Amino acid sequence: MSEYLHVVRYPGRWAVVTLVSVFFYGAYVSAAVPLSGYQPRMAIGLTTEKANSIDADFFATTTTSYLSNGVPGSAMGGGYVDVALIDTGAQAHILTDASFNAFDFVGAGRVGTAVSEITGVAGSEFATIHDPIGIYVAPLDALTSTSDPLSVDTNMFVGQYNVAILSADPASVLPNVIGMPLLAQFTTVIRVDQQHEVTVGGETFMSPQVDLLAFDDVSIPTMPRFAPMTLEPGGAFLSPPAFFPSLDIFGDLSDNPIVPTATPGAFFLRARMDDAGNNVPWDKFFFDTGAEVTVISQETAFMLGYQTGDAEQFIEVEGAGGQVVNAPVITLDSLELLTDDGGLLFTDVPVVVLDVPDPRDGVNPVPGILGTNLFTDRNIVINPEPGNAFLAISDIVLLAGDLNGDGFVGIGDLNIILGAWGQSVTGGDLLSGDPTGDGFVGIEDLNVVLGNWNGGTQPPGSVVPEPGTLVLCVAGSLATMLRRRSRG
Repeated sequence: MSEYLHVVRYPGRWAVVTLVSVFFYGAYVSAAVPLSGYQPRMAIGLTTEKANSIDADFFATTTTSYLSNGVPGSAMGGGYVDVALIDTGAQAHILTDASFNAFDFVGAGRVGTAVSEITGVAGSEFATIHDPIGIYVAPLDALTSTSDPLSVDTNMFVGQYNVAILSADPASVLPNVIGMPLLAQFTTVIRVDQQHEVTVGGETFMSPQVDLLAFDDVSIPTMPRFAPMTLEPGGAFLSPPAFFPSLDIFGDLSDNPIVPTATPGAFFLRARMDDAGNNVPWDKFFFDTGAEVTVISQETAFMLGYQTGDAEQFIEVEGAGGQVVNAPVITLDSLELLTDDGGLLFTDVPVVVLDVPDPRDGVNPVPGILGTNLFTDRNIVINPEPGNAFLAISDIVLLAGDLNGDGFVGIGDLNIILGAWGQSVTGGDLLSGDPTGDGFVGIEDLNVVLGNWNGGTQPPGSVVPEPGTLVLCVAGSLATMLRRRSRG
């Protein structure tokens, strides 16, 4: 799946534009960059913390002290813990209807009445704006239980309080989303060489390690290169995010906000693209951790020589308001990011051709969206500090699931798992098929490989089956092994 979410302000209203859930039609042979990347996630918890009712305080307060901020508050949902997508493309926070109920907004007295229109790639829907609360996140390695019910070391929480968030309609396909109101206040570190598996609500998530650290935190890892990052519009990042209060001046100004807490800005990186002798010179492209795929507009595609009928395959994009079917996918010869070491070049880059509104104006198509598929084999540091904004990028790292050490998670690694299935081996020996380190090759080890499938740089000449074919292949292989054992 791929999620893309941002809030843009139009005259007289707010809207959230969403691109979610990429499903594949037909086979796709990946090149040096996979079509689909990862979804970075963190654990979340909510509290009833907000500013004093009589204060005209509509700003979020950033904090590293869970329930110890000198303001009244308690854990919502009895300390319920969930997971959320970490999405630099989201200018507001949003919860699913299921999470809204699990956190018990009704019992906490934090239910709002105003709505915000959510406009997607195929229409629109509405989300409810709720009374301000505290919203906290923790890295997945802070979880003390990784399956229902989740539990977390609350000492690892960082977040903000006095925040008005959105909840989606029960029919919405949107996930829980932590967006720019929090991500603009911290440095985000994403480590693909550390992977986690979490199950909540019957759904299992695989995610790289994500940490939110203060701008001056000495533990922020140093990377060998950085890409200058532009914060646009710049003014959106110069003050804390805020909600817009109810206009009922005779009541509690925090009751029933009419605009959610938002940071109406986005991150942009400079990139250029080449294909078949055509090129798009250096331009600003939207950097979105909520997008697993890289997207270019029709105009950008036309500049690269794309014509209707050139698509190598089509995918289905499902989001707010419905579905876009037959979104074309093409493979570019190269995409280069502007970096301080002369540029980071990606070759054979699959991109989706789709017009998505630019977060800077909400009307014109953004030239392109740089998704996480570009960084499946690299750790990154996202620093949105005004005056010093950058994306730091590591060299290629060994991915979880890359058992044979070739820099790519694929058939070779799957065959190692299947060849040692059900056997006791030396704990942690990758070549024996034990990435989980428990000394036994089983479903947990298989999930590590499948969770990062197609990640990294594919060896020349390799062919990767489509996800559906892969599942059938794995199921068939396991069934064959089980039959053999039953005969023995």
